[in-house]
Amino acid sequence: MQDNFLGFLGLIRKSGGLILGDEAVGLALQQGKGQLLLIAEDSAKRLADRMNNLADICSITKRTLPYTKEQLGSALGKAACAVICVNDQKLAAAILAKIDALKAAK
Repeated sequence: MQDNFLGFLGLIRKSGGLILGDEAVGLALQQGKGQLLLIAEDSAKRLADRMNNLADICSITKRTLPYTKEQLGSALGKAACAVICVNDQKLAAAILAKIDALKAAK
């Protein structure tokens, strides 16, 4: 199931539905372009706190994923990726459903 989820994220990235990296994600959230914030489980506390606070201010749904920065990065064609922003509402809903399925499978 986990490989399926990471593959799903990879497909969404190829379609242009994801924004990667703390600078780009922060800017997208401030501009109201974000629908869902995803944070790697091993992100730095300071970064996670800053992104969570920004998501709260912008009323954006957020989730911490059960994946490391390296696992996310590998799925998305990067060395590492700590934060991801989904910029499409329907894709965000699909990702949230998959996250719920991941949690239920554990």
